[in-house]
Amino acid sequence: MGQRAKVTPTVYVSVDVEADGPIPGPYSMVSFGAVVVGWHDGEGFRRPAAGAAAFYRELRPISAEYDPQGRRGP
Repeated sequence: MGQRAKVTPTVYVSVDVEADGPIPGPYSMVSFGAVVVGWHDGEGFRRPAAGAAAFYRELRPISAEYDPQGRRGP
């Protein structure tokens, strides 16, 4: 019998970054998140269970230019 080649899955991740202004430098990144949306294992695309493999953090501003009204996102 022939052996199947071992396939390393490809993982797809969606990442989002929220900032309090339009450009890096003067403004701060205030939150970021990432979630695994699925993987391809050589046989097809697989989706994870809802809420699995997610990450989210909020950060403190690093600049005196922080604008709480300028924050992008929800």
